[in-house]
Amino acid sequence: MEAYEKAAELLRNVQLDEACQLLLKQIEHDPEHVIAWTNLGNLLVQAGEAGRAIGFFLQAIELDGRAATAYYGLGTAYARQEAYALASRQFQKALELGLTDSDVYFMLGLMLEKSGQILLAIPYLLRAKELEPTDQEAAFQYGLSLAKTGYLKEAEQVFQDLLAMDPVYADAHYNLGVLKVRSGLLEEARKHFQDALESSPEHLLSRDALASIEKELRSID
Repeated sequence: MEAYEKAAELLRNVQLDEACQLLLKQIEHDPEHVIAWTNLGNLLVQAGEAGRAIGFFLQAIELDGRAATAYYGLGTAYARQEAYALASRQFQKALELGLTDSDVYFMLGLMLEKSGQILLAIPYLLRAKELEPTDQEAAFQYGLSLAKTGYLKEAEQVFQDLLAMDPVYADAHYNLGVLKVRSGLLEEARKHFQDALESSPEHLLSRDALASIEKELRSID
């Protein structure tokens, strides 16, 4: 097993210090080892040092301008720094270079959504959901983007599907509650907010929404 492969195994087991030492030795032995530079960047992102990681990803890209995983790693580093437009460009490049798994589509969609390009985000989030049908986070973000852009029926179906997979998904209950409020179905909304709080007692948005709904229902009575 090469040093970078052993380092990758250590990374998976969150043995960051050991992985770092192995990768540094690999780079010292072979300064043009693209995977080692990339994995060292990944390690730094995991360790919460995204700013330092950027240089390692850029070095990998300088060595190999078609290193799709280095562009993906660079995107994650920019995402950690909330540089969403920069991050989206790196994920787009990773896709163009053939890295087409669900994580890349998801991260590109998420970055576009966070940078205000919600309509552009939707097809990428949908593709992530299609590639990983059980990925609840991808489905949730897809539903959220649909709701934000006015596709309310489609968003409701996504949240309902999420609850079919996980009946105690508090955020899905909350967003269904919001959709029911927008449709004037206050009793149904109240039930979703109650279910969200039962699943997650600290869900403050549901707590506030439930208090508002109950106050409105009392005024109607």
